[in-house]
Amino acid sequence: MTRFRKLLSVAILSVGLIAAAACSTPSPAPTPIPTAPIPTPTSPAAVADSLALAFITAEEAKQAVDYLDLFSDDAIYMDNGNATSRKLGGEYMRNSRLLVMEIFKHENYAMKFNSYFVSTDGRFIALWGTYRNTGKDGNPASVPVAIILEVKDGKLIREDVYYDSSPFY
Repeated sequence: MTRFRKLLSVAILSVGLIAAAACSTPSPAPTPIPTAPIPTPTSPAAVADSLALAFITAEEAKQAVDYLDLFSDDAIYMDNGNATSRKLGGEYMRNSRLLVMEIFKHENYAMKFNSYFVSTDGRFIALWGTYRNTGKDGNPASVPVAIILEVKDGKLIREDVYYDSSPFY
């Protein structure tokens, strides 16, 4: 019987310790104190990603000034959907500032982006979405759009827009 009592005592003590441990609140782990500030992402891909998000925000909100500020002084704009523009080639964005501001004011003009990606080297951004504007019949028309942006030194240096222009011209 003595051996049985010892085993019972050990079992009761073990259950008691487990119960006490389960009911007690553990002390919080100490919060580590950083030794250096967390670095801001400066990789080319992170910069391009920031530009992509700023581009989407400016386009969708029709904020012409914010949109234009993303481009370098020598940035090229190419409307590959418009046959006349394709024949003439790209134009300097700086020469289109007033035109961009007017287009962004049009009631039917809108861009809505569904997705984008940034090349691993941060040099290119590809965006997909919907372009809406006044059609050639005077009614709003929408078509899918793809835009390729080229990045250099934290600025956009080229924008190529691809869409079916037949509802518009």
